[in-house]
Amino acid sequence: MRKLDDVIVSLATPPLRSALLVVRVAGNGAFSLTDQLFSKKISGICSRKSYVGIISNHKKEAIDEVVLLAYPAGKSPTGEETVEIMAHGSPLIGENIVNAYLSLGARQAERGEFSLRSYLNGKMDLVEAEAVNDMINAQTEESRKKVFLSLKGETSELLSPIMEELGKLVASTEVSIDFPEYNEFEENATGGSKDSVCRLISNLDELLDGAKKGHLYQNGVTVALVGKPNVGKSSLLNALLGEEKAIVTDIPGTTRDIVEGTLSYKGVPLHFLDTAGIRESNDQIESIGVSLTLKAIDKADVVVEVLDASCPVSVETKKDGRVTIVVENKADLVKDKKDGVIYISAKEGDVAALLEAIYQNLGFTSADCVTPSFSSERQISLLYKMKNALVEAKNAIEDEQPISIVSINYLDAYNCCKELLGLEADRDVEDEVFSRFCVGK
Repeated sequence: MRKLDDVIVSLATPPLRSALLVVRVAGNGAFSLTDQLFSKKISGICSRKSYVGIISNHKKEAIDEVVLLAYPAGKSPTGEETVEIMAHGSPLIGENIVNAYLSLGARQAERGEFSLRSYLNGKMDLVEAEAVNDMINAQTEESRKKVFLSLKGETSELLSPIMEELGKLVASTEVSIDFPEYNEFEENATGGSKDSVCRLISNLDELLDGAKKGHLYQNGVTVALVGKPNVGKSSLLNALLGEEKAIVTDIPGTTRDIVEGTLSYKGVPLHFLDTAGIRESNDQIESIGVSLTLKAIDKADVVVEVLDASCPVSVETKKDGRVTIVVENKADLVKDKKDGVIYISAKEGDVAALLEAIYQNLGFTSADCVTPSFSSERQISLLYKMKNALVEAKNAIEDEQPISIVSINYLDAYNCCKELLGLEADRDVEDEVFSRFCVGK
C-alpha cells in the first residue's frame, strides 16, 4: 500500500544522455528537504518561483548548477509542495540528485504517482488523468489534438448535463419511496421521467459513437488484408507503406506468416496485417499460415478482401459485424471498370481509394479530431453500463414495475457516471489506471 503523505522523487525524463534532464520531487516536506540540498532557501514562498543555484548531496558535495522550479502547496500540479530540477543531461547527474533526496528520507516514486496525487488532491478528474498518459502515447497529430481536449476537461464536461439530469431522476424517485402515501409523487417520478430517460439514452448513444472513434484514434485500427493466393496482398502492403516490407514473388503461397506495417491516414493509425492466401493446401507450413490468417480476421477491426481484378474470385470470411471492404487489385490490367467497385493497383502505387474507403466505412469525419470524446476501455465500459441501467429503468417504467426498481436503475447509472469521472473510484481502479503511466509522471 503506497503512502501518499511521503515525499517522493523520480527522474522525469528518460535516463539517457541529453542536453537537459528533469528531476521531480513532490510531497509536503519537499521544500524542507530541498533546503538541505540547494544553495538557496525556498521554504516559506507563497507563489511559484524559479531559482538558479547549486544542488548538492547530503554531504554538501556539489552535484551540478541547476534551474529549480518551486511550487507551494495548492499551487502545484500535484496540490502538494513540488520541486522540479533541471540539470545537465547526464544520467549520472540525475542519479546523484535522486539519491540525494533518498538519503534524506524521500522515497522513489511509483509509476504514475505524481499524476495520482494530482487526481487525489482534486487537481484533475480521472478522465483528465487518463488523458495525461494518452498524451504521451499519442501516435498522430490529430490524436494529440483530440487527447488535449480531454486534458483540458472538455471531455469530462460532456457528462455534466447527464449527471445533473440523473441526479434529478434519483431525487424524484427517492421522494416517492420516502412518501408512498402521496401518489402524485410516484406518478411524477415515473410518468414524467420516461422522456428524460429516452433523451439520456440517446445522449449516451452519441457519446458511445464518439468514444469508439476516440478509441481508434488513440489505439489505431487493425486492418487484415485477406484473399486468395497471388491476388497482390503483399504488394498492396508494400505500396501502402512505401517500402519493401513483405516478400513478393509470382509463386502462390509465398506469405506464410503475418507481416505487419503501420501508417497514418487523416490522423487515424492503421495497422495492416498481410496474411497468407486462403486456400486448401497439403503444405503443413502454408496450412499454419492460413490458420494464422483466420485468427487475424477474428481480431481485426476492418477486413479488406483483395481480389484480382482480371479474374475476381472471393473467399469465405466470417463477418461478425466488423467492417468488410472488397477491393479489386491489378486495376492496371482492366480496361472496362464497373461502377461501385473499389479498384486499386498495388503495382502502380494507386491505393488511395482503399484508404479513403476504410476511413469512411468507420464513420470518421474531419471534425472528429476537434471534438472531445471518451476513448479508454474503462470509460467505454462505464458508458455502456450507464446506458444499460437506463434501458432497464425505461423498461421498468413501461412495465409499471415498483418505483423502487426504477430508482435502483437510476442510482446505478448515476454511480457509473461518478465512477467514470473518478468521484468514487476505489483503489483497484486507481491502481489499474495509474500503473500504465511511466515513472516520473
